[in-house]
Amino acid sequence: MWSRHNNESSCTAAGGEWFTEYGYIDTTDDDVDDCMRRNETLTRGYSTRWHYRQWGNTSKECLVLGPPPECIQVGWSRVNHLGNGRDGVPLNYTWKIPHFIGDKMKLAVVRMRWVALWGCGVNTKGWG
Repeated sequence: MWSRHNNESSCTAAGGEWFTEYGYIDTTDDDVDDCMRRNETLTRGYSTRWHYRQWGNTSKECLVLGPPPECIQVGWSRVNHLGNGRDGVPLNYTWKIPHFIGDKMKLAVVRMRWVALWGCGVNTKGWG
């Protein structure tokens, strides 16, 4: 079932509490003033926000937000040409690994996919 109140004005008009949840990458022990000051000194697209870690928490913390995700259009490639672009040059992407603030150990999950479709007009008989 779809939510009838999927925006702030509709939610609050119906008596609900609108909550924004941030995809933060770290927290600091800063108080609200230090959190706002830190925000002015961060670089590389990072910022801080004085907010609840998640809905239901009773105290706010200084959340460190990462830069927004990069969204780019992939280069042109001929069908079934295995990633080669114009003039036979392979398509590629230079991935910038995030820099984390502070000395706390971080865990990360990377999910990479390559979709290979079989039977799309390719003769696969005799392929092991």
